[in-house]
Amino acid sequence: MGVQWVIMRVDRLLTIGACMTTAAFLLWVSFFKVADSDFWWHVKAGEIMWETLKIIDVDPFAYTREELPYLARHEWLAQLILFGTYTLGGSAGIVLLRILCTFLIFGILLLIDRKRLWPNAFLAIAGAIAIRQGLIERPQLFSNVIFAAMMALGLTHTQDKTSTSYHLSPISYGLVIGLQILWVNLHGATALMSLVIFGSFLLQALYLGVWKERFFLLILNGIVAALLFASPNHVHNVTYALSLFTEHSSVIIREWNPTPWPQYLLQLGPFWIAAIISLLLTRKNWIAIGLILFVTGYLSRTASRHEAFFIIAALGCTFYQLKNNKKWTSFRMTHFLPFIVTIVIFLLLFYLNLPYHAFLLRENLYGFGSYEPVKGAVEFLNKNSIQGKMFNSYGAGGYLLFSDRKVFVDGRNVEYGFDFLTQALLARNDANVFRELEKKYGFTYAVIEYESLKEQQDGDFDFSFLDSDPLWALVYLDDRTAVYLKQIPEYLPIIHTYAYTAVNPQSFLRGTLLDEASPSQNLRGELARIVDNDTQGMQGLILLARLERNLGNLENAGVFASLAKNRFPGRYEPYEVEASILASQGKWHEAAQTLEKVLKMTKYQSVKPNYAALAELWERAGNEKNAEKYRKKINAVP
Repeated sequence: MGVQWVIMRVDRLLTIGACMTTAAFLLWVSFFKVADSDFWWHVKAGEIMWETLKIIDVDPFAYTREELPYLARHEWLAQLILFGTYTLGGSAGIVLLRILCTFLIFGILLLIDRKRLWPNAFLAIAGAIAIRQGLIERPQLFSNVIFAAMMALGLTHTQDKTSTSYHLSPISYGLVIGLQILWVNLHGATALMSLVIFGSFLLQALYLGVWKERFFLLILNGIVAALLFASPNHVHNVTYALSLFTEHSSVIIREWNPTPWPQYLLQLGPFWIAAIISLLLTRKNWIAIGLILFVTGYLSRTASRHEAFFIIAALGCTFYQLKNNKKWTSFRMTHFLPFIVTIVIFLLLFYLNLPYHAFLLRENLYGFGSYEPVKGAVEFLNKNSIQGKMFNSYGAGGYLLFSDRKVFVDGRNVEYGFDFLTQALLARNDANVFRELEKKYGFTYAVIEYESLKEQQDGDFDFSFLDSDPLWALVYLDDRTAVYLKQIPEYLPIIHTYAYTAVNPQSFLRGTLLDEASPSQNLRGELARIVDNDTQGMQGLILLARLERNLGNLENAGVFASLAKNRFPGRYEPYEVEASILASQGKWHEAAQTLEKVLKMTKYQSVKPNYAALAELWERAGNEKNAEKYRKKINAVP
């Protein structure tokens, strides 16, 4: 009796600890700012439907699709929910909605085997870490929740304790039907995934020859399939899904391409291993479980955006198999071993998520709020009443149409088609393609978002040909966005006032501006204007700090470096500049300490440590021990 009481107490403590730790991890993983560029067009679509009280029929966003049908109608309910949440709670409301959905996804999966929350919580947390980049504020978020619920319903209501047969209770039938109707209206034909689950169990029943279960599952699958049309979009739910898989434009959209095999195996391999091992050990409903894993696994290799379905399926199947494994359910660790194992595994999972968390901190994306890289450009356009036809880069379209600008292109792909999107993307680096589009569509101003500066460090810089084109003038620039105006009469006063001559996006964003600019150019004035216009940016402050340092104005340089630090406390660049300023002031000890902070902040980045500078600074500070430590590191670096 005493031993049994101890085991029960240990199990209870572990369960409570697992629940609390899992909740903390899920909050940590999902607590980041609204940052998806497509979010804005979803919200705008919801706003239009709310105001007109009808589903959108004609494309309201792109002048390049004037009077053409609006095709993305399958997400109408999700768009209304996103609009309502954003209207009532702003970006904080959207972040809270994401956190709620994250808790629902993994909470539902853990309920498959509620008696073994420990150690299932380990896998749930690992799943949250693997799925984190899919936890974005788009209709997929709701799909992940409903797919988890369908998995749980399919698995937890299959139990006939005397056989391996499959049956659903009347309540479960009702829940499946209700969720299917909701899913079809939230995310269209994605609800086909219900057929993957219940169709797999139908094949299992056919194999076993259980007539009663075959009949009811056949009816259920028929109802689920018929409900795919229970939407104002009716048959177009399915036709749109077919277009997504057959229309060639998906090839040039990153999220519609599979993750490279090494990264895929590293991130999803553990879930494959856990699911397959648990299936081989227990073999409960092995045909159905095997089919679910195969289909979702196949989908995960067709597009990175489908990986979430596989992770959810793998977790659900693993929990289900282990729940039905007698050796696993009777296994207990004794004494303090389970607590030690818990601490070690949770620390390991914490360590695995640190690089991503460091990325969020570095980019100012952690916490409440929203990332709006095109906001400054929109404010400039509105302030100067700039109208006309606009060219915009692919990623900028969502926020621009949210701001009531008719766009050239946005984040949709089926609507625009392969040929159009190919031209739009080629225009980034091919002046001839850009001019062909300019001639065809007659745009007079351009809003360019530089989506990934890391990808542009080498080779051609996006739209750099515009800086040497006499017909176009750069009039706005910040850390992410540039605005160009065509030299036409109505824009000439604005160009005369705002045109940049010393600064261009390539040298500004790559940080080579001070080396390339002519001494006769008004570099300081133009950098100051960038800083004034962009109250959230960092690059202008960094370059001004470096310029003032080079000119010997160390006090001014320190002020700009401090401003950059305050805006981006997680970025290393302001500290790097500050270290150079301190060194210029002869404050060797403080400079060395600041540069050491840079070393820590670049731990998870591909930035080569400047051990030589650190060794020199510590040597000048009179600390030979530290200087020698970094000299040794110089020799150790390959």
